[in-house]
Amino acid sequence: IASQDPASGIRWGETALSGPLNLDVLLAPERAQQTVGVRLQGGPLSLRLGAAEQLAISGLSGSATVEDAIAHPRFEARVQADGISGPATIAGARVTADGTPERMRVTASGEGQGAAPDRLAAAASISRVADALRVDLDRLDGRLAGEDIRRSQPARSTSSAGLLKLEGLGLAIGTGSLAA
Repeated sequence: IASQDPASGIRWGETALSGPLNLDVLLAPERAQQTVGVRLQGGPLSLRLGAAEQLAISGLSGSATVEDAIAHPRFEARVQADGISGPATIAGARVTADGTPERMRVTASGEGQGAAPDRLAAAASISRVADALRVDLDRLDGRLAGEDIRRSQPARSTSSAGLLKLEGLGLAIGTGSLAA
């Protein structure tokens, strides 16, 4: 799948994504199982609300594989975006995920631009337990607004039936700390 006319883009309501964007999808039966592979390549891209550009990305790439997609799906995915400008200017951002729909591992990192750029990295396990979604934050560190930031203890967030519960969050920010 490729956008044939990058100038007109993909529209939904007042929002439009324009620029060259290629998406390759491969469906392959393997050992009585279905494997799905996806590759994404694009850029420069522009996200507009009406006539106003909200976000620009100079390059976007990614891939994903889902094995045994129908019976017992297991996936791995990665996305990288470079040269992001909008509410913030970001040199690059990366997200990876692997696991199953019931339990996955997600990592994310990004860095700003300039002489002393902000940077942040995080890792978490996400799981579905009964009717709740649980996020265990194992890693959070970096530098924001000139201050070092790091997770000083594991944190858990649980969301269920419209309620959000946060336990054990401990952050060291510069010389101070935050606990919740």
